[in-house]
Formats: sequence, C-alpha cells, structure tokens
Amino acid sequence: MKQKITEFFKSFTLFELIFLPVSLIAVLTVSIVFKCDALSIVYSVVGIMATFFLSKGVFFAPLCLIVMYGLYVAQSYLQSLYGEAFLYLVLLIPLQIYTFVNWVIKQKQGRNSNVLVMRDLKWREWTCLAVGTVAIGVASYFALRALNTNYLILSAISFAGACLANYLTMRGSIYQFVVYLINDIVLIILWLMPVFEGLPAGTDFVPMAVAFAAYIANNIYGLVNWYKIRKNKKSEEENGTTSASR
Repeated sequence: MKQKITEFFKSFTLFELIFLPVSLIAVLTVSIVFKCDALSIVYSVVGIMATFFLSKGVFFAPLCLIVMYGLYVAQSYLQSLYGEAFLYLVLLIPLQIYTFVNWVIKQKQGRNSNVLVMRDLKWREWTCLAVGTVAIGVASYFALRALNTNYLILSAISFAGACLANYLTMRGSIYQFVVYLINDIVLIILWLMPVFEGLPAGTDFVPMAVAFAAYIANNIYGLVNWYKIRKNKKSEEENGTTSASR
C-alpha cells in the first residue's frame, strides 16, 4: 500500500502540482469574497479533487465522484432543483458505484496498479449511445417537469449529458472528457441563473460556477493526458506482441 501511494504521488507532473493548489485557492478565495455557505465550498473542493483524479485516470476516481454527486444532490435540493437531486441520487450515484467496481477489475488486468485500463467503443455502441442520450433527455424533461424543478430545459440537458459522460467513464473512454466539458458549460449557466435573476442567495453558488470552470480546465487536461496514456499503452502492447512473435 505504501509503495502504491508513493508511486501515485511520483506520477504528478509539474503542471499538476501547480494546477491543483491554484484551483483550490481560487475557489476558496471566491468563497470568502462572496461569503458563501459551507456546503457550496465543500462541494467545490471535492469536485475539483474528483475531476483532477479522473483526469489522471486513477482507478479510485469514481469514489471521489460518488462523494461529489452526494454533495450535488444536497445542493440541488436546496436550490429547488428537485428533479436533478432525485435523478442523480437514483441513477448517477449507483452508476458510479458500478463504475468503481468495473475500474477495479480493469486495473487488476493492467500493468499499472494505479491507472485504469482504457477501452475503445465501436460505432454500433456510439449509435446506441446517441439514441439513448436523446431518449434520456426527453424522458428527463418530462420527469423534471413533473417534479417542478427549476430551469427545466437546462436541467434536462445537463442530466442527459451527465448520463452519457458517466457511461463513457464507466467504459473507460477518452471521449468522456469532451462530454464533461460541454456539460460543465451548461452547468455553469445553470448555477449562475440565480445570480442573473438577482436572487438574494444567488451569490452563494458562485463558487460552484468557478469550480465548474476549473472542471473544464481539468477536462481539457484529462483529454490530453488520457491520449498520452492510451498511446503509451498501445505502444507497450505492440512491443509486447513484437517480442512474443520473436
């Protein structure tokens, strides 16, 4: 265990050593300036850590996402986004629990004990995902409307996007970061709506918007980092095949 922890911290690049504390300091500074509530601050900090670990492709990242989603459920409920709270609770948190189990199995099959084994999706699966995402978006719209959730269209889009991103995370697909990035833009708008409307407690959610901005940076880095990891893995597999043929 001690060796795995040492290996994990040794894997940090200079960019990661700078980016993580800078992101956390930025969120905490904004929180102090706007005198935000504790739940928003904790969610933002946990979220940055979760997306950071996901960008590194470490197998325990889904555990951090489970905590992050739990806090998101609480925050959504307080913001009267009842539909999002319910759907995240009954669908996305269980999906991340399954993802963690799936990633643990995958990483045991790989050579690196810290990094998950990645998978490429076939065109048939992409077709099913496209149809499924549209269906989820439509279904969530009516479900969220029945639950009287605020900002209905944005909530439906963000939930459909979150479902797609989480499925791609479970499958170990690099394209999860593209979907997460788009979804984070939608969520920034969603959580800034109270500010745009001039609601008294609107500024309490500014740190969440800042956190989502940090998530976007993490997603861009994750896309680049996963590409490098995948490239290295394919190179190792090709070298292993060549050696075996000899």
